[in-house]
Amino acid sequence: MKIRGYRVELGEVEAALARHPGIRQAVVLAKEGLDHKQLTAYVVPAAQPAPTARDLRRFLRETLPEYMVPSHFVMRDHLPLTPNNKVDRQSLAGVLRQQLDPQPHSRAIVDSAAPTSEIEHRLLSILRQGFDLDTLGIDDNFFDLDGDSLVAAGLFARIEQEFGQTLSLDVLFERPTIRLLAELLENPAAVPVRSAVVTIQAGDSCRPLFCLPGIGGNVLEFRALANLFGPAQSLYGLPPVGLDDDQTPHRTISEMAAHAIQQIRKIQPQGPYQILGFSLGGIVAFEMAQQLRAADETTALLALLDSRLWSPPITLSTFQKLRLHWKNLLHSSNRGRLHYLRERWRLLKGRIRRGNLSQEEGDLVVGLDLSPSSRKVAEVHWQAWRSYQPRIYDGEITLFVAQQHPVLSAAVNGDSRTLGWERWTSRPVAVHPTTGTHAEILRRGELQILAAQLGAKQSHARTSNNCV
Repeated sequence: MKIRGYRVELGEVEAALARHPGIRQAVVLAKEGLDHKQLTAYVVPAAQPAPTARDLRRFLRETLPEYMVPSHFVMRDHLPLTPNNKVDRQSLAGVLRQQLDPQPHSRAIVDSAAPTSEIEHRLLSILRQGFDLDTLGIDDNFFDLDGDSLVAAGLFARIEQEFGQTLSLDVLFERPTIRLLAELLENPAAVPVRSAVVTIQAGDSCRPLFCLPGIGGNVLEFRALANLFGPAQSLYGLPPVGLDDDQTPHRTISEMAAHAIQQIRKIQPQGPYQILGFSLGGIVAFEMAQQLRAADETTALLALLDSRLWSPPITLSTFQKLRLHWKNLLHSSNRGRLHYLRERWRLLKGRIRRGNLSQEEGDLVVGLDLSPSSRKVAEVHWQAWRSYQPRIYDGEITLFVAQQHPVLSAAVNGDSRTLGWERWTSRPVAVHPTTGTHAEILRRGELQILAAQLGAKQSHARTSNNCV
């Protein structure tokens, strides 16, 4: 069956679970989640104490890709059998449809205890609503629940409403559970100062991958990419300056790039460097490569994820607009469609408030679901994007292009499959088309292809630079 756009053999997952020394028998089924099917594993332990969900996830991730690791685990004393002495999958599927397993001889494998404070109770309610699950506990890991940046944004907006405390999304890297978040909210003085570099994954690779987010500065969106690279690859996120109230955002792409270079040199003093940028972050990454080249440093990997240089606003016909919206909805996940519709509604409300429904240049930011601080930064960065004047780069560019913007791409870039980047490099641009939309390029099934292609580029870079 298809899980998150990938073909999954349930038997392969079951066989991997059965190899765990603490498991006697395992069956894996699928249920509909928020935006895709989710895997649930029913397991019979070989002995007590039974392995925890955390143990099983860690074990499976050693041999299976992330999308094949079940989202939920249920421990059973035995599995129902058919008259032919085979596992009765239909009976288990009926249990699965009920969300909570009602049978007294089965129990969910949870990593958590019950809430013990009012803050934990309130946070748990927010999390259960966000994931539409009633079985969560205070030690369930946000990322193990298939949480992404869209879910996190909604949860943290609710937290700000409930507690009056603004937290940056990257807090989830350090505090991915209710228990840990509650500790932070119980002691506001302990809220960490936003780091100039966010550790997305601390691997042991000799060449880390430095990631620059799109407009709004959300580095959490790179978490899924880290999972697909595997635990050995170290990834660092570079959020923009200005997300905290006492900071002034950089007003030019050159300033953003210079600041980012200062930060990556604290981690990796010398090149070759590996840099990846999504959307606006790709423009900053391109300028970083230019400045590193001017400082006699090399960039082994410059990867741009659907990044475009600024072009004047374009006028679309009613038919083109409808076609563009249809393509965005058609090629988005259920969660992505809801997010897209909310953006369109925010944009419409913003235009009504200003008394002008026609398109204006600043509309790029109007519809985004951003906190006040992120919106302030986004507005400054949009102006920086507009005024950036690139120079010819004497290096290789790896470009990933979201294909589901047919009208917009043709209007802005003509027939250029490189989104116009061939004009700014003296070497051929390596173009890798991806399915889906710009907004979901880091949240869809093509992420595995993206990770594989980036991994191949990195392997070549390690070989050519004696990196082991």
